[in-house]
Amino acid sequence: MREHNYLGLALKAELEKNPDLMAFDSVTFAKDLAARRVAAQKLNPPAPVNPYEEYRQLRGRLRQLEQYAENSAIYFTNIAGNVAFIEKNIKRVEQEKQYAFKAGNNTLEKNWSNALPRMKDELAEASKELKRAKAEKEHAATALAAFDQHARIAELQTYVDSLNPNI
Repeated sequence: MREHNYLGLALKAELEKNPDLMAFDSVTFAKDLAARRVAAQKLNPPAPVNPYEEYRQLRGRLRQLEQYAENSAIYFTNIAGNVAFIEKNIKRVEQEKQYAFKAGNNTLEKNWSNALPRMKDELAEASKELKRAKAEKEHAATALAAFDQHARIAELQTYVDSLNPNI
């Protein structure tokens, strides 16, 4: 059978000649990449940033982090409320099932017995979402705490205020 993949044939032939052709050395690659970054930065230095623009960017980033922390905390609270509500409903259904059993109402007891597994599945899903929401809330709080540009914002705030003293 003939192979019509000429690129594949050429690659096979080249690999037979030079087996190290497809070898990857991460240390050498990292060094080369760092050298290319330095050379690229020398050729294309970053443009100077206007202090007002820098102030706006830093304030925007801080606001974004604050909003993310607040929203994730609210979401966590909502999910925690859902979990508590489902647990409360499960307890109520178990009580209703016992009352139906004591009253001899087999149909109602069977109805509550069928509802319990569905509610327990809902509780498992809500608990899983609660764990995810808690991790997200902690991540948002950590990101907000890690924001270390408050001094720079204050410094730029004085500059911005000096530009427009009437405000």
